Amino acid sequence: MGERLEHVRQIYNDTFNEFSFSLTQEKCFHDYKCFFGDMNFRIDLPTSEVRDLIRHGNLNRLLAFD
Repeated sequence: MGERLEHVRQIYNDTFNEFSFSLTQEKCFHDYKCFFGDMNFRIDLPTSEVRDLIRHGNLNRLLAFD
């Protein structure tokens, strides 16, 4: 979960911190910003193990940790 949480944190920071347009150097402000994605932390296994289980089609093992 740590790696996935860090990805979410990085995307959030990159998206919701103020930024400048490179051409005008003016600040860009928005009334609304949306963050969409699958932030589902359901499988309690390391990412490398999950990928290996998927690669080998071992879905029953994944379901056991869902």
